[in-house]
Amino acid sequence: MAGVDIRLATFKDKKIVQPMVNNVYSDCEAEYWTADYRRLTDERFEAYIQRKELLLACLNDAIVGCVVMSSVHNSSGKLKDIAMLVVDPLYRKRGIGTQLIHHIISVAKQENLDGVQVELLTLVNSQDPWKVKLREWYESFGFRFVKDEDVYKFFPDFAHQIKNKSVLSSYVKQL
Repeated sequence: MAGVDIRLATFKDKKIVQPMVNNVYSDCEAEYWTADYRRLTDERFEAYIQRKELLLACLNDAIVGCVVMSSVHNSSGKLKDIAMLVVDPLYRKRGIGTQLIHHIISVAKQENLDGVQVELLTLVNSQDPWKVKLREWYESFGFRFVKDEDVYKFFPDFAHQIKNKSVLSSYVKQL
């Protein structure tokens, strides 16, 4: 899709980005989190802005998606990490998420990194159709399963808000 601009978020974007993210997560991950969980808290938003990690997808100056892009170094090498990729439901199926993924892959290549990583929260002993579709979408870009991690260790501050036994499944696209 032509016309999508990707830019860093600023503090003034909060009133649009925060509800978009929290609404999408409350719909898509309702089986994972208690009703009081908010994916994008005020504190997280401010931290992402200060670290220059929150990217926005804009169409005709309207914010239609976002993603957190950070740098990590782990057993898979030096990577860009993808988190909280969200596209406004009114703008899905237009290639906006794909453009965000391609942008992060391009940045990782420019920085001569080893790859790009994404983690998916998945239910233990259950197949969430939304997560299966999301996993397959990431795999279409070349992401491959690396390992499952203990979500309770990964998110200790939010462990009390996890409703069902879950794991954090890591996928990496090597460059």
